[in-house]
Amino acid sequence: MTTLLLALVMMTGIEAADDGGRLVLTFDAPVVFSQAAATAPSRLILTIEGAGATDELLPVALRAGVTLEQQPAGSTPSRLRVIVPLPDRSTASVSAEGRALVVTMTRQPFAQQPLEGTAMLVATPTASGGLPDPAPQGAAAEDDYVIGPEDLMEINVFELPELKTTTRVLGDGTVSLPLLGVVRAAGLSKTGFESRLRELLEARFLLDPQVTVSVSEYRSKQVSVIGAVTKPGTYQMLGPRTVLQMISEAGGLTKESGADIFIIRRRETGQAERLHLDLEDLVTRGNPELNLLLSPGDVINVPIDRPIYVFVDGAVKTPGQVESKSSRPITLLQAVARAGGLTERANLRGVHILRRNDQGAQTRIPVNLREIRKGKADDIDLEDGDVIVVPETFF
Repeated sequence: MTTLLLALVMMTGIEAADDGGRLVLTFDAPVVFSQAAATAPSRLILTIEGAGATDELLPVALRAGVTLEQQPAGSTPSRLRVIVPLPDRSTASVSAEGRALVVTMTRQPFAQQPLEGTAMLVATPTASGGLPDPAPQGAAAEDDYVIGPEDLMEINVFELPELKTTTRVLGDGTVSLPLLGVVRAAGLSKTGFESRLRELLEARFLLDPQVTVSVSEYRSKQVSVIGAVTKPGTYQMLGPRTVLQMISEAGGLTKESGADIFIIRRRETGQAERLHLDLEDLVTRGNPELNLLLSPGDVINVPIDRPIYVFVDGAVKTPGQVESKSSRPITLLQAVARAGGLTERANLRGVHILRRNDQGAQTRIPVNLREIRKGKADDIDLEDGDVIVVPETFF
């Protein structure tokens, strides 16, 4: 089974500063780091997909005031949670420095709710071995989000509930608002659209209006993931996303995944194109050139690899059905080996394959298994439904 995260990223060290304001977590491989922050109790939670920690690190973590949790136990790929308690009236930021994550805690001069951060890490080194720039997520990514057609927005003006409205961006990129009429929204960031509304209201109606815009449906920035993934569906793009990141959001690959990934992308001309990625090169060999940045509207298709069945009968140790995949056809020698190999009474010169043609008629294909085993004849690729007959010799 091919999984998205094949190599386990191990945490190799934890180092805390004497003043408690800095914590360094080191790993044995480069990682891509992204963070989404939200208000929560006074702790920072890092969730690290495909990572683990040795038992020797547990005492070190406890001395540093850190809790390590492997979730769920024995799962593949594994998931490591690092829980860092924050001092009272403190906030925390996380940055990636080489193969380390650095947590910096800052005490605020006034009381405020501390932050809880969740971080997702994917073991994908760049071509240079360094770290790519982190993709914006959470509140920062929402502020930078560029509004597009079909997005659903809620607009509020402080202390003026009659101006509150929920509206969807039309195909031409405009919205219709109370007092202001038709206003163009597409192409502006969320904060940029807030500034535009403040300018229009201040110029005609209000003094220093306080406008907030929230996007509840990101219909214009979506990517679909279909096929052999755990959770196929449509996912929002809040910031840049790569192929591996979107497959990870879809729960990773299933055992039915084939040898290819296809990205279906529609160009501005309206024409669709299909990009082909070799799954083994992308996942197993970690070729960063194949981990493409996605565009809104892309469809990631991980084709389900259809199973094929052949049957081995006669002088083999375990006659019966042998299963393979359509993307990885099985050969005659492989099928015989999967059937336990030949018995002592096998007639190597009398082996033949029974195969049905497109019209349903059965054909008999004689093969000289002795010559194939000696390398004097080519091995034969089998087709779905083939029956290999190995007769016995009687002298």
